[in-house]
Amino acid sequence: MTKPLDTTLDATTHGIRAAVIVATAASFALALAIRQVFVPVWGVVPWLLAAILVLMLGGGEGADPEARHGVAVTPRIVTTNPAWARSRRALAYATGFVYVYGLGTILAFLPAYGADRALSPRGVGLLLGTYWIARVVGSLVAGRISDALGRRLVLVPAMIATVGGAALVVAPLGFATLFLGAVALGLAAGASAPTCVGLIADHVSATQRGTAMGLFEAACGVSILGSGLLGGYAAEALGGEAPYVIVGALALVWAGVLAWALRAPARV
Repeated sequence: MTKPLDTTLDATTHGIRAAVIVATAASFALALAIRQVFVPVWGVVPWLLAAILVLMLGGGEGADPEARHGVAVTPRIVTTNPAWARSRRALAYATGFVYVYGLGTILAFLPAYGADRALSPRGVGLLLGTYWIARVVGSLVAGRISDALGRRLVLVPAMIATVGGAALVVAPLGFATLFLGAVALGLAAGASAPTCVGLIADHVSATQRGTAMGLFEAACGVSILGSGLLGGYAAEALGGEAPYVIVGALALVWAGVLAWALRAPARV
């Protein structure tokens, strides 16, 4: 019974190899076209990606249909109270939308906003770097905290930190305040990301985790799109601070929703 699956995996692997070869050629062509010094990087990265993907698809436990969910365990709440589990997943999807809205706003508007606040190109780079460093730190720390103390005790403070960070970014109090706002927004986004994923995993069956994560990523994608469209309109109509006001208002409302909704499950 495993032979057809092995054949499918081999075909998939060959297809990925072919796609990566094409990507490598295209990368070299692009690097040559723009006449930059990054030709080796453009060529090496696709091959590294190819090696990783081939290793992932090269058999092992994944080739055994019976072992596909051998490690994953379905949480008890999914079978005892499926409606409650669905509502928790919906909260995670919506929380992903809210925190990614802030991320999309940072990506789309923070460089221009920093330049408007008289930051040099180096200063804009430092501002964005500060945000991403804070985001990495938030992810590393908050994931462990949410496992130990619960998702609610991370997500609600993260939303409040988003409100504070947005307020600092729009406050006309100098560069230090702008950087502190970027730190707060980065920590909040970093804390929200693994905690949302954990909340989904807490309330989904082993066989539906891929579907649940697909829905989560879709919500995040829609949020990125919305932050660019709405934020751009608001910035043009109301000023450069407007996108961050929207981020703070959205997070404030959602902090209240999470504080109320992320309570203990009903007894069944």
